[in-house]
Amino acid sequence: MAKFCTKCGKPLNEGEVCSCMAAAQEDNIAQAAMGEGQANQAPQPTETMGQVNQVSQTVEQVNQPVQSTTANEALEATKDAMSNAFAVVKEVLVNPVSGTVKLAKSNAWISSVILIVIQGLITGLFTYRQMLSLITKSFGTVSKAVVSKIDFKPVETVLFVMVLSIVLSAIYAGILFLVAKIFKGQGTFITCLNIIGGRTVITIVVGLLSFVLTFVEPTVALIFGVIISSAISMVVIVMAAREIMNIEINKYVYAIMTYVAVAIIIYLVVVAKIGVPNFPVIKALGEQIGSLTSMLGGMSSLAGLF
Repeated sequence: MAKFCTKCGKPLNEGEVCSCMAAAQEDNIAQAAMGEGQANQAPQPTETMGQVNQVSQTVEQVNQPVQSTTANEALEATKDAMSNAFAVVKEVLVNPVSGTVKLAKSNAWISSVILIVIQGLITGLFTYRQMLSLITKSFGTVSKAVVSKIDFKPVETVLFVMVLSIVLSAIYAGILFLVAKIFKGQGTFITCLNIIGGRTVITIVVGLLSFVLTFVEPTVALIFGVIISSAISMVVIVMAAREIMNIEINKYVYAIMTYVAVAIIIYLVVVAKIGVPNFPVIKALGEQIGSLTSMLGGMSSLAGLF
């Protein structure tokens, strides 16, 4: 009895296998072989995690030099700024006007900011020490009772005066810039800031000497620290600004008069309206003297001084 292929219907002899069945078996074997090959090639979980860890380590190795380089650059920039500031101090001490002009013509405003901050710190220390010395020596027996009860808060006092000094220096630079524009002179705000930064070299040196003098004679220290310092620094500003602004000499006289007048007015407003009422030493002294006069009943006029 003839047999037929159950797939394609081809007549087959006894025991014969149809060619279509043989081809199907070969295809199945090939597909099975390919499946095993892909399974063997598929990454195992441990291998994948290892690759991820390798990538992470590589990224960290790349980032570490970048972060280290950034920190080193910041450190080097700070060192350069401090080095430039000290170079400015040396230059201005040797040549006050030409040194200030050289600073003003440069773009080294960071050096000026550093000098202004140092000046503010020294001014704060000098003012605190000066207030203590003058109060102690000026009011005799009464002052000992008053001073012993006052919390002078040295850190708060020094920081308060320091900030006030920095703000005033920035204001002076702004006034100088506006005066230059009004009288059609040359210079930018950075130029004017550098002029103020140059004159702080004088106030820093005189301020340090005055601070030392407060331990010997406060009155002499006050005269030396305020009057002499202000006079010399003003001369430096006037002469340096004259060369930088390039304003006609007769107009320059009025320009400087304008600068001085506005600077004094703003100084008095800032100090009288902001500085004195909030000055820690004066506030503490006023509170103690106020309570003392209310008890004694005969020193109300003294309390009014504060």
